[in-house]
Amino acid sequence: MITIAIDLDEVLGGFVEALILFHNEAYGSFLQTSDFFSYTFREVWGGTEEESKKKVNEFFQSRHFDNIKPIEGAHEGVQKLLDSGFQLVVVTSRQTVIERQTKQWIDANFPNTFSDIRFGNNWSATGTKTSKPDLCRQVGASFMIDDSLSYSRQCAEAGFKTLLFDLKGLYRWNQTDSPLPPLVRRVTTWEEAVNAIMDHYD
Repeated sequence: MITIAIDLDEVLGGFVEALILFHNEAYGSFLQTSDFFSYTFREVWGGTEEESKKKVNEFFQSRHFDNIKPIEGAHEGVQKLLDSGFQLVVVTSRQTVIERQTKQWIDANFPNTFSDIRFGNNWSATGTKTSKPDLCRQVGASFMIDDSLSYSRQCAEAGFKTLLFDLKGLYRWNQTDSPLPPLVRRVTTWEEAVNAIMDHYD
């Protein structure tokens, strides 16, 4: 069985959209998705790294985090992959401190969909961190779908075919003037992502 590794934030669920709602409500800002030219959030809203971590931790405790909305087309996309016989695994760089909440969200929004959920713990100051390529190796993935340009490049360098997810071309944080590696293909919808995988195995 062919395994597809799928990132969580901005691929399955709209983390940034929910974070914006939280930040605008809690801090009186007027942020919108187009402001997020970087996924290092202090570069977007200013302040120190410690202040930024505090804001994100507050977000984790808010209703906005629990109510992250699925990305447009994600339900239909993963269902088509499942129906086509692929095994799907969530591979996320999220911290293990929010593992319980993350699994609850996946169970509520994508029940009986993923055979495994792996956490890289890459955004945490403590604990062991695991790279996206290593997570892909652990689950035996053949394909990776991710919104991060750097993670996509890392996965490609490790030999994994990677789809760089850029919903409707609006993800400023993954834009680049440089050519993408041969194993990386940019997709702007879930339908395009599914078709790319299906075409590869036709």
